[in-house]
Amino acid sequence: MAIVWPVAANTGGVELIAREALEYFATRRPTTFVGTSMSPRVHGIRHLAVPAGSGHVRRPVGFRVRSQRALRSLSSDDVVVSMGANCAPGQVRWVHSVHAAYLRLPGRMHVGPVQVSARWRRALPRHRALLALERDYFRRHPPAQVLATSEQERADLVELYGVEDEAIHVVGNGYNPHRFSAEHRTRFREQIRDRLGVRPDQLSVLFAANELHRKGFMVLLRALRLLRSENVRVDVVGRADPAGLVAAARSDGWVPDVHWHGTTPAIEDFYAAADAMVLPTYYEPFGLVIVEALATGLPVVTTRTAGASPYVTADCGRVQEDPESAEELAEILRGFLEPSVLASASSAAPAAVRKLEWPAVLGRVEKLIYVKAGSEATR
Repeated sequence: MAIVWPVAANTGGVELIAREALEYFATRRPTTFVGTSMSPRVHGIRHLAVPAGSGHVRRPVGFRVRSQRALRSLSSDDVVVSMGANCAPGQVRWVHSVHAAYLRLPGRMHVGPVQVSARWRRALPRHRALLALERDYFRRHPPAQVLATSEQERADLVELYGVEDEAIHVVGNGYNPHRFSAEHRTRFREQIRDRLGVRPDQLSVLFAANELHRKGFMVLLRALRLLRSENVRVDVVGRADPAGLVAAARSDGWVPDVHWHGTTPAIEDFYAAADAMVLPTYYEPFGLVIVEALATGLPVVTTRTAGASPYVTADCGRVQEDPESAEELAEILRGFLEPSVLASASSAAPAAVRKLEWPAVLGRVEKLIYVKAGSEATR
């Protein structure tokens, strides 16, 4: 097997999924990682290093070209699992988002402090480059097999790129039960809250995302302004600095106390410290952070657009129907951010995702790939 993606790491997103897959397959069959970096290194994995490109627009195009060259050194028996349109196409496409589906969303979104319409988003150079890669990935190189993370993603691939429905299998993402558990939350919660400076009388609302506008950060700020609760703070984990958006929101009125923590290899600590995770996302094919948070006992509020929203039941969270409605989100939070409600939701959360532990999910991935390929299921 060969897995193609720029980075395999513990920081979250597709990077974490790639790393979990490498860990799983390393002991089961000869496995190659075609990518730029693997941190920490997975023992037993062959690494075909692909140099990192430069430039916000050129980087994904460059990785596609360089990863394609790297595949030439593989055996013809290798099953290539490609994890995105910026990667060399493989027999198996493990799809984690459909960029064209995101760009057709109506309304205006924040790009930095500026609001941009759907029409103009499509005209931005990076979006044009990613769309071109995606068209080539699915239309010029039709996949033999696709792993989609949700039914919505399946529908998007069929509608937008004509992918054969029978070639698509829906497999939700998973979580590592050794990292994400209610036991970790119980054991370390108070000391992590002390370290972060969360007062005993405060409720910490976690916003965990590397993108602010797509994940609904401004909707969250507007909803909390409507609540105007002085005992609620927002803890932001991700690579995007929210300072510009917070300043823009403050110019319109009151905003809650916002703390940005950057990226972290220990997101489980923030799940343990928070009282609820709120992700009012506009477009989310799955939402890895949703199942990780639930696994730790952290109640979740997200939108119906999130592929993982079916796991957010009334027992452990709330689902927002309109991602653009700060009023709807405020009404949800008004009742949900009650300590007794949060305590009950926290107790119920882990059971909602128990079937999504990575060994079970990756076992299904392996079975789908190798039954389809006509290969043996083990080395």
